[in-house]
Amino acid sequence: MAHCINKLVDANTDDRFLVLAGKGHLQHNCGVPERVYAAHPSLKDDSSLIVAYCNEYEVDILKDHKDLLEGIEETFGKEGSDPAEFLYVYDEP
Repeated sequence: MAHCINKLVDANTDDRFLVLAGKGHLQHNCGVPERVYAAHPSLKDDSSLIVAYCNEYEVDILKDHKDLLEGIEETFGKEGSDPAEFLYVYDEP
């Protein structure tokens, strides 16, 4: 996947891209982002990583912000661990 993105960037340096990939390919800047940034370091400052993740904990996402934050940290790591710029955490009924 990173190879294809790098080829697109090489061919279209003025274009912007939206890359959709599974959480395992993007989370914690492992896999695709690190390989794209290695080939094109200047893209890191102009990129955002967004992760959507279903809540796996017994946390009522509508109640206590502290409980929700603990569940997020348990999944993605403590603040500053660079899991993503934006996290969308949702609960399935």
